[in-house]
Amino acid sequence: MPYQIPSSDVVTNATNATNAAHAGRAGGERAAWLVAAKRLILSDDPKQRRYILSYLIGVANCVAGAVALNMGVSRGAIDASAGRWLTVTALLVSLGLYIVLRSGLNKRFQDPGMTGVQMKTGVVYLAWGYYIGGPGRTVALMLLFLILMFGMFVSSPRQLKIACLMSAVLFGISISAVAVQERDVLNMLHLHIVYYGVTLGILASLVYMGGEQARLRARLMRQKNELAAALKHIQELASHDDLTGLINRRQMNHLLATEQHRALRTGRPFSVCMLDVDHFKRINDGHGHGVGDEVLQSLAQVVQAELRDIDVLARWGGEEFVILFPDTAAQDAFSVVERVRGHLASIMVCSTHPDLRITASAGVSDYRADESLSALLDRADQALYQAKNQGRNRTIILA
Repeated sequence: MPYQIPSSDVVTNATNATNAAHAGRAGGERAAWLVAAKRLILSDDPKQRRYILSYLIGVANCVAGAVALNMGVSRGAIDASAGRWLTVTALLVSLGLYIVLRSGLNKRFQDPGMTGVQMKTGVVYLAWGYYIGGPGRTVALMLLFLILMFGMFVSSPRQLKIACLMSAVLFGISISAVAVQERDVLNMLHLHIVYYGVTLGILASLVYMGGEQARLRARLMRQKNELAAALKHIQELASHDDLTGLINRRQMNHLLATEQHRALRTGRPFSVCMLDVDHFKRINDGHGHGVGDEVLQSLAQVVQAELRDIDVLARWGGEEFVILFPDTAAQDAFSVVERVRGHLASIMVCSTHPDLRITASAGVSDYRADESLSALLDRADQALYQAKNQGRNRTIILA
C-alpha cells in the first residue's frame, strides 16, 4: 500500500495530545513538589501544621515591620547600626522559635502552640522598633495591635493580659525615651502623651474583648459537650432497650447482617437462639407489671452474666429475647443455652417476691449458607414453638 502523508488534522491532534501529556506530567511534578515543600516547611501532623502556619503568619507581619524599618535605614531616617541589630536578632529569634516548632519540642510545653512566647517576643521587638523607628515608628503600634488581636483568638485570657501588661510597660518606656529625645520639638511631648493614652485604651479594650472571647469559647465548648452527650443518649435510645439496657431489635438485626456477611466471606458458622419466659402473662396478671418488669431486668442480667464474651443478647420484644452466637455451631450454642436456662430456673428474680421462680423455653438454629436472616430467625422461632408445645422449660434445636 503506498505511503500517504498524514492530514493536517491528524498532525494537529497528535501534537495536542503530546502537549497535553507533557502538561499533565509537568502539572503532576509541580503538585508533587508543592506537597513535598509543604511537608518540609510545615508538618505531617495536622496539629503541628496548624501551630506552624499560625506562627508563620505572625512572622510575615513582623517581616513587614522589618522591611519598613530597613527602608527607613536606607533613607537615613533611622540609625543603621540599631536597625541592623534589631533585624538580625529578630531573624535569629524567629528562626529559633520555628526550629522548636518544626522539631516538635513544643509538644513538651504546657502551651504547645507557644502563643504566649510569640506574643511576648513580638512585644519586645516592636517596643524596640518604636524606639529606633524614627518617622515610621507608628508602624510598630499598628503591628502591636495586630499581633495582640490575633493572639486574642488563640491565647488564654491570662496570656493576653500578660502580653498587654508588657506592652503597656515597654511601650511606656519607649514612648518616654522618644519624648525625652524630642523634647525640644514643638508639641511632640503632647503627641507622645496622646499616643500612649490611646495605646493604653486599646490595650484595656483588648483585655476586655479577650475575656469575652474566652467566655464565649467556654460556653460554646460546654454546649458542644452537652450536644455530644445528648447525641450519645439518643443513639443509646435508638439502639438499646430502655427497660433492660440490652440492645434492641433494630441493633440486633444490624449485628445479624454483619455476622451473615462475615459467614459468607469466611465460611465460619454462627447460631441464634430465641428465648421466651414461660407463662409471663400470669406473672403480669398475678403480680402486676412492676413485678414483670423486674423479672425481665433480672433475666437480662442473669443471661448476660452466663454468656461468653463474644455472645450478644438482645431484647426482641415483650418477654422474648434473642442471643447471637458468633463462630458457634448449633450444638455448642445449645450447651450454652441449657446452662443459662438451668441457672435461670434456680435463682430469685424479684426482690419483693422471693419465692417467685421462672422458667424459659428456647429454640436454637444455625445459619445455612445463602439463606436469608428471616429464614434463620423463623427456624429459631419454630424451635421455640416446639419447646413450648413439648411442655416448656426446655431447649430445642432446629438446625
